[in-house]
Amino acid sequence: NLIHKQMSDFKDRLIDEQAQLEEKLNKLDAFLMSDKVKAVDDVQKALLQVQATAMNTYNQCLKERIERL
Repeated sequence: NLIHKQMSDFKDRLIDEQAQLEEKLNKLDAFLMSDKVKAVDDVQKALLQVQATAMNTYNQCLKERIERL
């Protein structure tokens, strides 16, 4: 069934997107918890924290959407 195949392809793309996002988020979180972050100026550090929060929200949204497909 064409509609089922399209939905399956869409879900696969969504799963891939979520996995890639989570990998990037994990790397960002690890950086923010490391000593390396001390070399970053305060404004950049604050922006990275905002970015991590936004990425986390986006990640949770994708997970919820995947569960509901």
